[in-house]
Amino acid sequence: MKKFVPVLLFVFCINAFAQQNNNKSFQFEVGTSFNGSGDIRGYAINSEFSNFFKKKLSYSIGLGATIHDGEYYFSTYDNSGKQIFSTLNYTVAGLQASGKLGYSFIRSNKSDFGVRLGTMLRFQSTSSDNVENNSGTIYINNYEPLRRLSIGAISELYYNYNINQKLFIGISGTFQIDTNGDTIRQSFLTCGMRF
Repeated sequence: MKKFVPVLLFVFCINAFAQQNNNKSFQFEVGTSFNGSGDIRGYAINSEFSNFFKKKLSYSIGLGATIHDGEYYFSTYDNSGKQIFSTLNYTVAGLQASGKLGYSFIRSNKSDFGVRLGTMLRFQSTSSDNVENNSGTIYINNYEPLRRLSIGAISELYYNYNINQKLFIGISGTFQIDTNGDTIRQSFLTCGMRF
């Protein structure tokens, strides 16, 4: 029995230490994304590493991607005067890295509700979406570069529910702006693991 008590105390101490040090996490997010005024809809994925360095303060580093597409409708007339309706499909895709500082309003054994603010670096590729119809002649113009690198600001509001000490699920919403004048709003479903 005397040998069992130190082993039991050792296991209890390791378990308590492990519970106190679940400050790091890795999460994967998937969701919808809206570029511009919301007229270009798309999808987004994001992976993120987070670390609480104080009870309610954290930092996170993330890597994500978005893809949006839309249609521009226009019409022309053929030689007989018949109207022809057409569409031009366009795509906006981007890859971005972000760094954020976070504050948790509520952080308990079951819930984590907070906000994160930070910066991001974004590479974006855009197909042409500028169409001009001049008396039946269609002009597709590129007024801006098709590939751009920009920096910007990102904000996030999130809620995570702890399934157990290691696994959590959650939801989040982000808003970001960059030096190209792009605004992107995203809604995510999150799953993650603490370690």
